Amino acid sequence: MQPSKRLVIGVIFFSLFSRLFALPETSDETLGETPAPAEDNWYKQYLTPTPSAKAQLTSNYIWRGVSQSNNAAAVQGQFQLSTPSGLHLTIWGSTVNFDDNNEDRARLEIIPEIKFIKKMNISDDEGSIEIGARRYIYPKSEGLNFNEYFIGLNYDVLFIRLDVTNTFYASNDTAIYASAGFNSIIPPKLIKQFKGISWGGRFGHYEFKGGTYGERDYTDYALYVQKAWNALSLRLNWTGTNGGYNAGSFDNSGFILTLAAFL
Repeated sequence: MQPSKRLVIGVIFFSLFSRLFALPETSDETLGETPAPAEDNWYKQYLTPTPSAKAQLTSNYIWRGVSQSNNAAAVQGQFQLSTPSGLHLTIWGSTVNFDDNNEDRARLEIIPEIKFIKKMNISDDEGSIEIGARRYIYPKSEGLNFNEYFIGLNYDVLFIRLDVTNTFYASNDTAIYASAGFNSIIPPKLIKQFKGISWGGRFGHYEFKGGTYGERDYTDYALYVQKAWNALSLRLNWTGTNGGYNAGSFDNSGFILTLAAFL
């Protein structure tokens, strides 16, 4: 083949090859940049965690209407990782005192929790549904550890929740706690010269099947008002029960004051 024909064929072949496997066009602004892999972009968009933490001191650790600190003060803390996808990982801790006579009685409660929150619009208002699981851990009192599963629905300022376990304090008891309530910020125009004030309330009912610890079905209720200053908040709670739990002074009604610092 003559050299001129080889040159023409080579030019045609190179032209076709360049069109089939052409690189994307670049501008001077992107020249030299290496595009991030798609999976890295997906990770950053949906799974990049945002940490948050808080520490607080409360005059009485009340859990669903019943004191977990023998009506004494408690020190508490929380660390959370939240992602844009709605996945949240939380570790909560508090000092406790169940007033039992065992040498290895519980003095600390640790609750790791995982939940997923899916946001949605309901009648043009923002709502969300959440589902998750948590474990109650009592170091040196492992005989009390148990798992709990929950589902909740939030709509505007309202919420309803259902918490269920079939190993209540490591027994064979089934415990079902259903609650509903509200959390709302008070508009500053309603309280002149005051900002960052919120309030809320909850009504709950606990139902037990098994009775290993002599517990009985009961109802609890609570109201609170809270004032926030940047990284600090002060909350005043009033809580009580109908006395059905059979926990003596542990489920009396009363006021609780809690000071929290957000880190």
